[in-house]
Parts: sequence; structure tokens; C-alpha cells
Amino acid sequence: IVYSLAGGVLSLGIMTLLARTGRFSVAGVSMAGGVSHNIGQLIVAMLAVETYQVGYYLPVLLIAGLITGAVIGAVAGEVLKRIRNIERI
Repeated sequence: IVYSLAGGVLSLGIMTLLARTGRFSVAGVSMAGGVSHNIGQLIVAMLAVETYQVGYYLPVLLIAGLITGAVIGAVAGEVLKRIRNIERI
């Protein structure tokens, strides 16, 4: 639970800041959220096992966060577009 909470809190904070700037697309904000979620979990893992060797997973986690963030961002962007079209009717 602590891992997920740390990742979720960091992700929420980063996505909120980026979304408020208005300079990032939905996919961009989502990708940053995916990456920051993984970084938050990794930080807690390093603290829990008291070694930085867990950090060797960082490249894999960054790629996974970018891919999943891009997919979720693309889906969310499409959903938002369709919701806006429904509101116009």
C-alpha cells in the first residue's frame, strides 16, 4: 500500500502542476504521471530495502511508464473529445 500511495501522490502532484500550465497535452500529462508514479514507488522501494541497487530498474520503469502513460493518455484524449461532442448536442 505504501508503494502505491507514494507513486499515486507523486503522480497526482506532477500531473496537477503540468495540467495547470496548459502547455501539455492529455497524453503528455499522462506520460509524466506514469513515469512519476514509477519513480515514487522506486524511491519507497529504495528506502524499504535500504539500498540504491533497486534503482537499476529505473530504465525499465521509465519505458513502462512512458508506454502506459501514452496509451492511457490517448484513450483519455479520445474520451474527452467524445464527451465534448456530446455536450454540444
